[in-house]
Amino acid sequence: MPLNDSFNRKGGGPAKVAKLSAVPTSDDLVFSLANALKTPRKSVYLAWQVNEDKRMLAVTCGMDPYSNDARWVLRGGHDFDSPMIWSHDSADPLVIHTLISDSVNQAGPAAAIPEFLRPGAIQPEQASPQSMADKDYSSEAPGSIFADRYEIIDEIGKGATSTVYRARQIQIGRIVALKLMHPHMLREEINKKRFEQEAKATAALSHSNLVLVHDFGTSPLGRPFIVMDFVDGPSLDTIFNNQGRLTSQQFIDVFAQCCRGLAHAHKRGVIHRDIKPSNIRLYKDEHNAVTAKILDFGIAKLFTQDEESLKMTETGAVMGSPAFMSPEQSRAEPVDHRTDIYSLGMVMYQAATGVLPFKGKDVFETLYKHIYEPTPAFASLGLGYRIPAAVEALIHKTLEKDPAKRYQSMEDLEKDLARLLVAANSNTGQSSTNTLHSQSPSSAPESLPVVPPRPTTEIDLLKAAKVITDADIEKATEVTSRLGGQVSAMLIADGKLDRSMLDVAKRCTTLINAAILDLGRAVILLNYSQRSRLDFDKAVEELGWNLS
Repeated sequence: MPLNDSFNRKGGGPAKVAKLSAVPTSDDLVFSLANALKTPRKSVYLAWQVNEDKRMLAVTCGMDPYSNDARWVLRGGHDFDSPMIWSHDSADPLVIHTLISDSVNQAGPAAAIPEFLRPGAIQPEQASPQSMADKDYSSEAPGSIFADRYEIIDEIGKGATSTVYRARQIQIGRIVALKLMHPHMLREEINKKRFEQEAKATAALSHSNLVLVHDFGTSPLGRPFIVMDFVDGPSLDTIFNNQGRLTSQQFIDVFAQCCRGLAHAHKRGVIHRDIKPSNIRLYKDEHNAVTAKILDFGIAKLFTQDEESLKMTETGAVMGSPAFMSPEQSRAEPVDHRTDIYSLGMVMYQAATGVLPFKGKDVFETLYKHIYEPTPAFASLGLGYRIPAAVEALIHKTLEKDPAKRYQSMEDLEKDLARLLVAANSNTGQSSTNTLHSQSPSSAPESLPVVPPRPTTEIDLLKAAKVITDADIEKATEVTSRLGGQVSAMLIADGKLDRSMLDVAKRCTTLINAAILDLGRAVILLNYSQRSRLDFDKAVEELGWNLS
């Protein structure tokens, strides 16, 4: 779409025309109509050129006090007195888009303008600040420039209120995700306020497992945008479609990270309210570690809200994705951070079993099941494999109908996930990737995992946290038995262990032996420190723990 705003003649001065670098899209027309509605009886102008063919379109609202139609006039040139091609009264921009298409493509009505009719790219010697600006909003086609500083690469997602593009921040070359509100959403002021709330809610957060906001604002044409991290990896939705469910190692690692990210948001007064597989993406960081990122705080709710904010998330408006909504959210009741615990539990259920526990024939039946029906036991699903009772108990606790019976914080949930990790690592008879889905059914109920004895050395603790492996330890032990020295020093020399991680493990071991820190939280602390590259004190501070 165009960067220049469309203004009208004021005080007899010349009208300003929004110049497009291509034939206007339906979104261009929706946006122009929205501007015209704000200024009745004053025209909004769009101009474009395809090859040698120049066109200018004017839209005016309020010409007929007895009709809601807008008047559209298409002229064959860029002058206000150019010959008129047609005039049409309509409140439907799609009708006008079809008429414009007809005027360009004489072969018949076109649903969209053929690519070959679009003008070629501006050559470097022709480019100027003004011509670059004119490319803004030109249908967000690849290569178009938004707000003078973001080059559109391609579209990566579209929702009910906005479209997300992969874009390049021109000045520094950084690849980002650019989220733009749909033009037709701008007709309602509350939509812009909700979009702004998302930007503010996300910008207040800074955590390795949450998407980071780099920029947000409103373009010269008044279109809100948010610039975020571009997460180059699949969503859980995609992973579920490809492999059905997660392995036990993936399950524990991914959801422990999600807990940490959401705990950070909750401590800062932000509830996500739309946790679902498509909003959790995985990618490999610079250390080749798989990292989970939580996206899209589009309907996030602040714990502390002013009167205006409350109007945007008022009781009576059901907001969220029905398949993953908590009972209280399904009833459009006030929610707190425990609604995210329920939604994450729904994702965990699907990750473990490959199916959703509540799925009705329509939205209303799905919401009814969330509110009234008990969570199906894993045994009733006919999965063909057994999931340990400890895993099922953890997931079912997140899905309690009564928020008071769920986990009361993401930290508590993460702690129990860490205990599952310890149990998996202590089970020498099974691979950790198979512990979640055992193929040998058991007739007797499985007891909760027993936490192994307290480690006596930092090496034991590092192994329990999967920072190092048995093979790493065996190799270092074999070398030190021949040459002398400490196993930990050999692990560092071999690049298997960072000295900073060894220091964290030593601090944790000391606290464990002093009965100040339990093994589960020590594993969490080591993994968090490794992933965030933080020392012991900073990691403890970010986790919000009191170890005094």
